[in-house]
Amino acid sequence: MWMAGRYTLMNEKTMSYYRPADSSALERALHEAGKPFWFLAGGSFNLREIPAECDLIDLQDLGWDDISQDPHSWKLGGLASLSAVGQALALWSDFQEALAIEAGLNVRNSLSMANWLRQAGGRSALLTCLRAFQPQVQLFPGDQLVSLEALLKTPGVWQAQVVRAIHFAPVRSFAFESVGRSPRDLPIVCVAAARTERGVSVSVGGADMLLDPFEITDAWDSGLDTIRQVCHGAADAWASAEYRQDTAAHLLSRCLQKIQHPVS
Repeated sequence: MWMAGRYTLMNEKTMSYYRPADSSALERALHEAGKPFWFLAGGSFNLREIPAECDLIDLQDLGWDDISQDPHSWKLGGLASLSAVGQALALWSDFQEALAIEAGLNVRNSLSMANWLRQAGGRSALLTCLRAFQPQVQLFPGDQLVSLEALLKTPGVWQAQVVRAIHFAPVRSFAFESVGRSPRDLPIVCVAAARTERGVSVSVGGADMLLDPFEITDAWDSGLDTIRQVCHGAADAWASAEYRQDTAAHLLSRCLQKIQHPVS
């Protein structure tokens, strides 16, 4: 079953609305919907960004807000709210700190991971954390798994697809450090480090541009030279590249101490 209707809004956009209750109803809705269509995926609905004569498909009844953890894989449902993700990863106080920097409580309670990811950029504290997990993103339609890094480098990927789930390998320990103009301001520099079976995955945020993540696989590698290279040229209106190089190296050292990785 699915709910459907056709509406003419005050801005003279005419669109059909579908709210499928299960996967088969979703397939029928996609078959009946006109082109283009737009997914409603929780917490963000800006009419100005939706093309004229666009059909709406509301995904909130499909159960895509599930969160699961097992010894081999962790999964965050695309329609899970930021708050729900924070509760699932509550063992890491640093992750909670990053969430608090990312958005206020009302936004965290309503905004889904799928819609948050559509608008996340280089300054995002939460995106910095997520990139350290090296996740694979399951997109719909198609259900193909694509690395988050590949998606971030693909313009226009969100126009006709939505995040169904985010998958990543279990993380043994995690740390996040940031420097901003105030404790809850967007970071000027932030660093996240996730310890996995393979080593330590590190990501850097706070700049306008997306800075490349990297891995520390040698038990005695401090990562300081690498993070300075990553921040080379990362200058914008908020900070110079030199400031980011020095600050990121300091923050990385603090993260590695937290996750008990040797720092030479």
